[in-house]
Amino acid sequence: MKRVTYACDASMPRKRGINPRPSVHWWNDYISVLRKECHKKRRISQRNYQRPNSVELIAEYKKACRELNKAIKESKRRCWKELIYEVDMFNKYEVACLTNINNAVKRERIGVTDNYYVKRSNIHVTGFFGRKD
Repeated sequence: MKRVTYACDASMPRKRGINPRPSVHWWNDYISVLRKECHKKRRISQRNYQRPNSVELIAEYKKACRELNKAIKESKRRCWKELIYEVDMFNKYEVACLTNINNAVKRERIGVTDNYYVKRSNIHVTGFFGRKD
């Protein structure tokens, strides 16, 4: 029986690690605090949904969500700029690849031209960075 138990323990772990996913590079402690606060306010607003002060609690929750989303966007933007800065700017191929990766993240949008988004169907690429003439 010990051999069977040993074989089972070796081939089938009893539990997995805390989080099997790797952490994202833009995550930081400030975002963790904001996320915990946002979840806390969501639970409070859901618990007190039928009470008279539910409107204020929902407003606080929405404010916390906006703050969290703003912090995430700012962190992603900052990390992207750091990555671009680390790349050798004389190697144009790497810059083009990173630009394409950044553009691929945006759905059906590839860049900003004159304060509006240019759809894929309206693109006429003439330059290195895909400017519309």
